[in-house]
Order: sequence, then structure tokens, then C-alpha cells
Amino acid sequence: MATATVDRDELCRLPATRLTELIRRRQLSPVEAVRAVLERIDRLNPGLIAFTTVAAERALDQARTAEGAVMAGGALGPLHGVPISVKDSIWVSGVRCTWGSALYRDFVPDHDAIAVERLLAAGAIVVGKTNLPELSQKGFTDNRLFGTSRNPWDRERTPGGSTGGGAAAVAAGLGPLTLGTDAGGSIRRPASHTGLVGFKPSQGRVPLGPGFPSINPGYTVDGPLARTVADVAMMFDVLAGPHPSDRESFLPPLSAEIGRSAAWPAKLEGRRVAWSPDLGDRAVDPAVREICARAVGAFEELGCRVERADPPIPADFEATMTRAFGAPAMAEVLAPERARWGEVDPSLTATAELAETVTGREVYRALRRRAALFEELGAFFGRHDLLLTPTVAALPWPVTTEYPAEIDGRAAGPRGHAVFTPFANHLGLPAISVPAIGPRPVSRLAFRSSDHTSRTQRC
Repeated sequence: MATATVDRDELCRLPATRLTELIRRRQLSPVEAVRAVLERIDRLNPGLIAFTTVAAERALDQARTAEGAVMAGGALGPLHGVPISVKDSIWVSGVRCTWGSALYRDFVPDHDAIAVERLLAAGAIVVGKTNLPELSQKGFTDNRLFGTSRNPWDRERTPGGSTGGGAAAVAAGLGPLTLGTDAGGSIRRPASHTGLVGFKPSQGRVPLGPGFPSINPGYTVDGPLARTVADVAMMFDVLAGPHPSDRESFLPPLSAEIGRSAAWPAKLEGRRVAWSPDLGDRAVDPAVREICARAVGAFEELGCRVERADPPIPADFEATMTRAFGAPAMAEVLAPERARWGEVDPSLTATAELAETVTGREVYRALRRRAALFEELGAFFGRHDLLLTPTVAALPWPVTTEYPAEIDGRAAGPRGHAVFTPFANHLGLPAISVPAIGPRPVSRLAFRSSDHTSRTQRC
């Protein structure tokens, strides 16, 4: 099988859409594509800590099978031969799944998560699992098992979290696609920190499980990160659609709803766009404000009607939801391992202990509050088609600290950087983070603050 004349580093910079085109034309072998990524992982991962497990032999075996299918002239899936990575909280049969926790350091699932099953059926090849904070509970990717993930653009800064390892991998050219999870921005914020596109689908659009019980029930989703919107759309087309084992996955594939792929270009002329730089009162780094404000001009150039408008998101909404739902879930997940709590990040056991103070009436009030806000946002999106905000309130901070303690002169706290993303999870809305300025060459592993990202969101 012929291979296009391109060096392996250049090959690792190609988007998945281009890789599939070359493979279908028999100009590129899946074996060569996978081998190029594996060699780059071997060279760069020690300095990035993007991967927790590299499944090299397994990936090469699958690549050889994929090459045989191409040569045989059979039907090929939309991701045939494309090397991808998967967050180390999502099950891949026969590959260790640790959740970044000593509690699960040796756990090997015997079947695939639904999302992984669909990606494999589409022809994708999993080259490994990517790093995350323990049990996905921080916006900073580190854990006691594997260490701290680094941002490829500046290794002294964080790629964010919790899909931080996956974002670092894609940004560094260690595969064009990664599968992450998002319970409060864990796909979108790392995408912002690393100049990628990160998409959080609507709740129920991509089925979850079977696998580890969710620590964020009812607001966790699986979704794609990539370097281009077209790659994200191609991966999302594969992931979306109902499954009988997930009662929440009631939404049909998007292509079935609108009669075309999610990659179909949208017509934005005349769309009513709300632009909120701070949700009304949140602390935002001035550099982030400036970059995102410039990006808003692109929507005006596309013919959108942009106006300054803040959605009615209360400042304490995430804390209320997390206390009512997240704390009891954490307590239940950690309860069987009570004797080993000394091996767990103290912030997680503190969350589990917090559950003892949560009452049934408090949970009920949280449910009512969520329903009321959903209704209020319905009215907001009756007046606006899109909502634009920053993705993260701060630029990527140094790896010496878990979060910026101060943003624009105001005390921030552990979640101060993450104020823009969680409400979409708690309300089940879709949201995407896209580069405000770009694209950039992957070969330049040096971060530039002007490459921060902004987010679009639509109800």
C-alpha cells in the first residue's frame, strides 16, 4: 500500500478528515499513520504526561487489520484507520482504566464503553488512555499515579482539566482526536487552554456507560476534542444516537433530525447572538476579555445581529447543584473503599463527607431551582439563537498551582476560573469551545496568550 510523501511529524499534524481521505485513496497506510503517532508519543509524552497507558502493540495489530480491509476493497467506516486516544475514565476492553486513582490502578475492563464501541466500529484505532485528575474532579490535571500533565505550548503551564491529558495529546500531534468527558467544562476548558475545539453535546445525545458509576449523575457527557471543527463534527456523528442501556439517550442522531451531517456548514446570517463577557458580574482576566471581544466581531462579519446580553445564571448555581447531587454521588462511589481513603485526594473524601449533611428536601429544592432556571433560559433563548462567552476566566496558569487564586484583582477560589461552563451541564445544553485566534502550527510547541479561546453556546 502506497504512503503519501510526507514526514511523520507532518503526518501527525494532519486532521482526521484528511487522514481518512488519504487512507481511502490508498495513499496512506493505517499502519504508517499509527506508527507515526506512536513514535511521537514515545518522544514527547515523557515531557507532557499526556498518556497514562499506551497500547502500542494492540494499536498496530488493529492498524494491520485496517490496512487489510482497505486493500480488500470492503466498506470502510468514517474513521477507518484514524489513531485516537481515550480519557482514562472511559472503558476500553482489555486496557487498564485507572480514573487517575490508586483505588483503580490495576482495573482492566472486560468490555468497551458505548462511545468506544461506536468509535471502534467506525474504524478508529485507540493508541492509548490519557491523563486526568483523580476521579475527574479538578480543572487541573495531576494525580498521584502519573503526575502532572503539561501544556504543549508552554510546559510550565497547565492544559486544564479534567480532560487535560487528552487535550495535551491532540495539541501536541499525538493523534488528531481524543474522547473526553464533561461534567462542568472538562472538555471545553482544556480545549480552550490548548487551542483546540472541544464539544459538549446535549445531555442524552451521546449514550453513557456501561462502566464506572458516574460521580456526576445526570450532567456528565462524553464528547470529542480535535484541532478542527470538521474533525469534531465527524467524531460526533459517530458517537451520537440512542442506546437501550442508557435511558437518558433519547435523542436520535443529529443527521436523522436535520437530514445531514453535523459537519454541514451553518448559515448564520440574521442569527440573534448574545455576547456576555462575564455573565454580568464574574471576574475575568482582561486579556481574556479582549481576545474574546475581538472574536465576537467575526459573528458580525458573518451577518449575525450581536448584542450585549447576560443570561440569568446565579453565581451560586454550580455550588448548589454540586452539593445536592455531586457530594452524595461521591460518597456512594467511595463508600466501598472506605478503608483506603488515605490513598485518595483529601478534597474528594471531604466531598464524600459533605454528603452526610445533604438532606432530601435540599435535593428537592435543587431540582426545582434547576427546572426554574431551565425555564428562564428558555425565554432567554427565545430572544437569542446563540450565546457567546469566554470558555475560561483566566489564561492557563503555572503547573505549580492547581488554580489561579486571583483573577483581575479579585479572589477566585478553586472554581473561579470555571464560572462559564457548568450551567450547560446542569441544564443539559450543548456547548462548544473554539479557538478565538488560530489555527497554529503544531510544530511550534510554545504557548501564546493571544491564542486563548472563546465559546459559542446554543440552546
